[in-house]
Amino acid sequence: PMVLAGALLLSCVFGSLHAFSALMLPLQVQYQSDRASVSFAYALAILCLTGGVFMSRWILPVLGARATALLCGLLGAAALVGVARGNSLAVLWLGYGVVFGGVNGVAYSLFLDRAAVALPTRPGFAIGLVTAAYGAGAAVCAQWEAWMLQGGSPAQVLQWLAVAVFAASALAAAGFSPEKSVAAGQPAAGLAMPAVPGMDLGFFWLVYFLGAAGGLMAIAHAVPIVDALPGGADWAPVAPTLNALGNVLGSLLAGMLVDRLGLRRALAVPLGVLTMSLYLVASAVDPRLALAGLCACGMAYGALIAVVPLVLRSRFGAARFNQTFGVVFTAWGSAGLLGPFVGGVLYDQAGSYQLALALAAGSAATALALLAGFPRFFRFPVSVTGSR
Repeated sequence: PMVLAGALLLSCVFGSLHAFSALMLPLQVQYQSDRASVSFAYALAILCLTGGVFMSRWILPVLGARATALLCGLLGAAALVGVARGNSLAVLWLGYGVVFGGVNGVAYSLFLDRAAVALPTRPGFAIGLVTAAYGAGAAVCAQWEAWMLQGGSPAQVLQWLAVAVFAASALAAAGFSPEKSVAAGQPAAGLAMPAVPGMDLGFFWLVYFLGAAGGLMAIAHAVPIVDALPGGADWAPVAPTLNALGNVLGSLLAGMLVDRLGLRRALAVPLGVLTMSLYLVASAVDPRLALAGLCACGMAYGALIAVVPLVLRSRFGAARFNQTFGVVFTAWGSAGLLGPFVGGVLYDQAGSYQLALALAAGSAATALALLAGFPRFFRFPVSVTGSR
C-alpha cells in the first residue's frame, strides 16, 4: 500500500506540468511575446519528457526508486524556482521545458514501474489508476493556479509549485522500498525473445501520434481556446480543469473498455470521441459548448494514453513491454512537440483556433481509419497480464 500511495502521489504532483495553459496568457503578457513562443515551452517540455522516459532506463537501476524520486523532486523544484526568478523566454524554455519536462519523464517511468510492482497481477488497473492521478494533478493544479493568479503573479505560482513538487517527491520516496528497482528497459535474465516486427511497432507509433497530437494541443491551449470566443473570458479559467477531469475519468474507464470491448475497439472508442469533440470545439461559438467539447476531448485523450500501454503489453508480452513502450512513446513526445506549437502558430496567423482544431480532428480521424483498415495488427497470443 505504501508503494502504491507513493506512486499515486508522485503521479499527481508531476501532473502539474500539464496545467501550463493556465499560465500561458499571464506569461505572454509578462514576456510581451507571441502565443507560439510561449506555447513552445510546453512543447519542449513534452519532448524532454519523452527523453526522460528513455533516460530512466539507466537512472532507475543505478539510483533505485527512493533516490530517483528525491532527485526528480530536487531538480524539478530548482527548475521552477529558476523560472520564477528569471524574466526571459530562454529561462522559461530551459527551466520549464528542458529540466522540469525531463524530470517529469523520469518520474513518469518511475511511478508506472512502482505501480506495477504494487499490483503485479492487475497491471491494467494499476496503469489506469496512476494515469488518472496524473490527470487529476493537472486538474487540481490548473484550478489552483487560476485562483492564485487572481491576486498574484506567475512567479509566485511557480515558487509555491516548486515547494509542492519537492515535498510530494520526498513523501513518495519514503513510501518506496530502499532496494533498487528493475530498469525500465532491462530484459529478464536469460530470456531469449524474437525481434519485435518493425512494421507492427510503426503501426502503433503512427496511431498513437495521430491521436495524441490533437489531445495535447487541446490541453496546452485550453484556456486560450475558450478565451478567444465571445464572452469566453469568464469561462476560460475552468477550461483546463474540465479537460483534466475528463482525462481522469477516461483513464479510469480505460480498463473497463478493454474488458468489455477488446483492445482494438477499446482503442477505437477514444479516437472516435476525440475526433467528434475536436470538431465540436472547432465549430463552437458558445464558450459553454467549447468547455463541454474540451471535457470530452480530455476524456478521450485520457482513455487513449491508458489503453495504448495495455495494447502493447498484450500484443508483445509483458517481458518486452518496456522495450516496445519506449519506442512507441516517442510518438507521444513527437505529438507533444508539434501539436501545441503548431496550434500556436496557426492561431497567430489566422487569429482563431478553428483551423488548428479542425486539422487535429482530421488527424484523430485518420488514426481511427487505420484501426478500421488494418485489424491484423491486433492478432496476438499474449494476454494483458503477459501469460499465454
